[in-house]
Amino acid sequence: MKNFINLILALSILASCSSTKNLISFEKVKQGEQLDNAQEISVEQLFQIWMNNAYPTKVDINCHELYKDSDYTYFGENKLTFLKLEPLLYKVNSDSLDIKFRDYKNIDGQLIRHEFWEKAIPTSDKDLWKNSQCTSSSSNPKYFYTLKDSKILIKLDWKVKCDGRKILEKSYNGYYDINKKEIIIE
Repeated sequence: MKNFINLILALSILASCSSTKNLISFEKVKQGEQLDNAQEISVEQLFQIWMNNAYPTKVDINCHELYKDSDYTYFGENKLTFLKLEPLLYKVNSDSLDIKFRDYKNIDGQLIRHEFWEKAIPTSDKDLWKNSQCTSSSSNPKYFYTLKDSKILIKLDWKVKCDGRKILEKSYNGYYDINKKEIIIE
């Protein structure tokens, strides 16, 4: 009986701790509420978050615009933590956003990554990886983005290991022209 009472007491304490936390509701933010919970970030920070959106997802962890007022544009993203989604709320100065990343709604980072991969990596590099007769292999492509004027500069570093030894380590550069909506390889 004593253990049961201790368990009930512990659960009550845990429940009261979690209920006092100010949870962000994206639905309330869409109605202009809870805006004071937003963390202010720069356009460059939003750009990096936006470029890492992925579709389709089983769990929505993408960044979305939620609300806009005269000063700020508010964005929400779910962070996947142990056993739950944690809503994150950001605000970006609307004037800066209009100047530096006006067309963000039409930018799909996953599509850009796919098109860049297809255009930038020579068939010989892709075949080297595909045709390697490895018992174990690893491929580690890493994308880096820089927003500059009406371009998204892209650098892809790609490392491939075959049975523990490096068989490919290259960088590929190019950019996505936001106005033309196309990948240009340098």
